[in-house]
Amino acid sequence: MVLSGVMFGSAVGKGVLGSASIERDCGDVPFRELELRLNKTLNVIIRKLDQQTEILKDVYDTVCKTLNEIEKMRVAMDRGFERILDSIERQDVNKLVSDIKLAYNS
Repeated sequence: MVLSGVMFGSAVGKGVLGSASIERDCGDVPFRELELRLNKTLNVIIRKLDQQTEILKDVYDTVCKTLNEIEKMRVAMDRGFERILDSIERQDVNKLVSDIKLAYNS
């Protein structure tokens, strides 16, 4: 048990000394310059994403308009077919068939 306590204390000590060592060794790294570069790159990425978002909004609007027009055409065609079917049902089909047979036989 005592040995584990000593090892734990040693590990903590190394960690603290390691952090100080990292800070001392990285003193020459230009963190401010790196931060500026990262921010610049992130701003470019965000701007491109915003542009793509606007393009996708335009595509979405165009698709919605197209689908609305298609639905209007579908409804109009459905009404037209109903009128045609009603017209056919109202006609005397037997007379039409007789006329066709008569024309074929002559």
